[in-house]
Amino acid sequence: MHTSRYKTAGWLSIFVAIIFVPKFVFSLILGIIAHEFHSPGLYLLDALLTIPLTAAFVYLLITIRFLLNERYDFHDVDKLITINYWCLIITGFISILDDILKTLGISGQHLTTPDIILLVTFFSVFYVMGIVSIIYGIRLLRLKGDLFGMLKVYVYTTIAGGVCLVSIILLPLSLIVAVATYILEGMIFLRAAEDEEFV
Repeated sequence: MHTSRYKTAGWLSIFVAIIFVPKFVFSLILGIIAHEFHSPGLYLLDALLTIPLTAAFVYLLITIRFLLNERYDFHDVDKLITINYWCLIITGFISILDDILKTLGISGQHLTTPDIILLVTFFSVFYVMGIVSIIYGIRLLRLKGDLFGMLKVYVYTTIAGGVCLVSIILLPLSLIVAVATYILEGMIFLRAAEDEEFV
């Protein structure tokens, strides 16, 4: 029985949905004001917040893969999930490295070579995540089950999120889609936990 694991993942996913946008906005504001306002403490705080949030993203991906494997014997998206969580680890690392460079005063005052490298890498990884998310959503339609009644809506939001990431122009909209996706994942995990309690 994996009731406690699914419950933990469910509430964690909903918590991530709540804090995801405020954390992103906080990081964005820090990036915008970096050239006028140097505050090592705030950069350090941003880096420290990124670590558990990235860990939560990875844990949720591993748990959805576990659920698909264990409950449905479905392995068509295993590699895609692995690619996505490595992408999340890379973007988390880039974000932390950017905060460290700003804390040390190496970056932030003006556009430097390290800034450009980090920015290009960051958006390249986002692009990969977008493509992977689209493929992931399409492959999930092969699932022989309705994912506790959430399959289609979960698939459509996942694909929509991928399209937003790939388009770059719709990147701000991807924040809203991501929140919806994490709420849906949370509901899937909680329904999985509830279902196990009655097995």
